[in-house]
Amino acid sequence: YRNYTLYPLALYVESERKWQPMVIITRDMQNENLTLPRSQSFSQLPGLADEENTALSSALEYGRMLVDGRQQGLTI
Repeated sequence: YRNYTLYPLALYVESERKWQPMVIITRDMQNENLTLPRSQSFSQLPGLADEENTALSSALEYGRMLVDGRQQGLTI
């Protein structure tokens, strides 16, 4: 995904007894002869899931939509 790395995560929300999808996106930025990683976190993605795997899949798909420009919010 064009120099982006997606890290899907799932956080168990005890009060809801469900999984919250989250994603961290990193991108290496060139600055002269130096490569600097930049990252952006999305911790409140829509839709709680009953299962961890479902939340992870949802987080990964949301990250792909951000990188592809199908979802707004990515600024790195």
